[in-house]
Amino acid sequence: MNSKLIKIVSIALIAALVFSPAGVCAQTLGPSPSYYMQNDTVDSILTSERAYADYFLGMGDIIDVHMLVGDNSLALDYTFEIASNGAIFFPNIGQIKLSGLKIKEAQEYIKKEVRKKFLEGFTLTVVLKQPRLTRVYLSQDEFIQSLANLNKFVYVYGEVSRAGRYTYFVNKRLSDYINLAGGPSSAANLAYVTVTRNENGSSRNYNINASDILFKANHTYDMVIQEGDVISVPKNWFYFSDFASFASLIMLTLTFYATVTRYVR
Repeated sequence: MNSKLIKIVSIALIAALVFSPAGVCAQTLGPSPSYYMQNDTVDSILTSERAYADYFLGMGDIIDVHMLVGDNSLALDYTFEIASNGAIFFPNIGQIKLSGLKIKEAQEYIKKEVRKKFLEGFTLTVVLKQPRLTRVYLSQDEFIQSLANLNKFVYVYGEVSRAGRYTYFVNKRLSDYINLAGGPSSAANLAYVTVTRNENGSSRNYNINASDILFKANHTYDMVIQEGDVISVPKNWFYFSDFASFASLIMLTLTFYATVTRYVR
């Protein structure tokens, strides 16, 4: 009975090592990590108005102000960069401090200041033309550019090219943040990605097969990420960097099986 049990355990061990569901070749068939660092990532964020509904203006932000005076007979367009004192200089109006205001708040405040000088009716619209950039340092010499936002972050850890803290953007999805983190590493087990979220004071885990999202374009479970979410990409423990290491493990397993079989006999 013991000999049969040992044989069954040995065969099960070999099967677990050789036929693990986290496939070895899947990573090499997919795009390289550089594929995920798309050049238009920042541009797509800049053009999303909803992404900056809660954006706080500050030094270095560039805004466009469009005015229609009277019966739309006079159109005035201005471009301002917020100075180090947090203000812009509006022609014929003077300094208007905007630092710390959201876009809609800044729009209403500029209207209020302009009404003090303009007797005619007018409409005024403020658009964030170019948000300021900050540098997020990964090491002493490496850094990435990140769009500035105040105290709103998403955390990406595990088997990605650049794990760390990333700026939170409204309506961005799991695949977007894996993209921003440089894509999965070759050892990533994308079938078991976890998103941890604080819901009503309790921690909740969402388990997602990101392989289907990234490699099969199945966006059914490409969930919208919220502020404070923690994305964890686990390691594929049965990943082999080359054929030699894979072959070595097979030989070791076969040797183990032969030793056990000889002992049982």
